[in-house]
Amino acid sequence: AAPGDCGVDQVAVSLLGEDFSGGLGAFTTTGSTGASTWAIAAAPPAGSPSGGNAVFAADIASISDQRLISPPVALPGDQLPLSLQFWNRQQMESSSGGCFDGGLLEISTNGGSTWTQVTGAAILNRAYDGAVSTQYSNPIGGMNAWCGNPRDWENYIIDLNAWAGQTVQFRWRVGTDSSVAANGWHLDDIKVQAC
Repeated sequence: AAPGDCGVDQVAVSLLGEDFSGGLGAFTTTGSTGASTWAIAAAPPAGSPSGGNAVFAADIASISDQRLISPPVALPGDQLPLSLQFWNRQQMESSSGGCFDGGLLEISTNGGSTWTQVTGAAILNRAYDGAVSTQYSNPIGGMNAWCGNPRDWENYIIDLNAWAGQTVQFRWRVGTDSSVAANGWHLDDIKVQAC
């Protein structure tokens, strides 16, 4: 099976699905600092797999930590593999070998009290582009992030097997520094799948 697919003797089970056709749904922007621009884009760039709406955060020319948070998702312990999949389009301020502005993914297992960045082998498709610069006060400075500039629509796939049996939430963060804007980050067709 390809990354994110169930085995040939398995059936996919949807644990969460959101295409933003009806707005943000159960997603929130709690905890954002600076300008929070996460909002529905009713006319996203062509290429989103479901068409229609997407959700979008702008890469602004001032310091911000913009957070998009999923509702809780109960991950079964006996229906592996488990995956998070989302379609992503980026145009964020990159640097040579890294990022000035960028986006990353975090996970919480305690209702949002604490968050851990999803890194390494858990990212099955499209590793982070590099570290965010610490020179211009970006709140996520020093962390690895995505900063495709530009990167067209692509399906990102996260292995959730390490969190099997737990209830989790996901947080997409856009961090921007004190100068220079770009377009931003579109997300669409977010799903959590068991098998």
